[in-house]
Amino acid sequence: LLGLLADAAAPCALFALGATLVGQPISGDKAEVGALVFLKLVAHPVMAGIFALLLSLDPLLVRLIVVEASLPTAANVFVMATVYGRRPRRASTVVLVSTAIGVVTVSIAVALAVAEGGASIIPPGGAG
Repeated sequence: LLGLLADAAAPCALFALGATLVGQPISGDKAEVGALVFLKLVAHPVMAGIFALLLSLDPLLVRLIVVEASLPTAANVFVMATVYGRRPRRASTVVLVSTAIGVVTVSIAVALAVAEGGASIIPPGGAG
């Protein structure tokens, strides 16, 4: 039963996120949303890469950290904003916008990571 509930958590969060976005205009100050998306999609991977390099981590690990950091804002941000009543519409807007723009930025991060290392960061046969 616990496994069933755990498996249902992510789809329920995405459903609630979608329900919040239906029929709603982009919520809040566009400059604030833009800044938050920029911080997540650009500043976060750059800072993560700098810290990984300062720690003298393996180059493959540095590339993986940067790609991971370049992922869009996760739906759990919306869930936490809803639970604590702290701007859930704004959070849902940031998730939506960062996911839409993240298609491009994550692709760029992966392409740069693969080009930088010579060897693919994706295992043979794909990710699965």
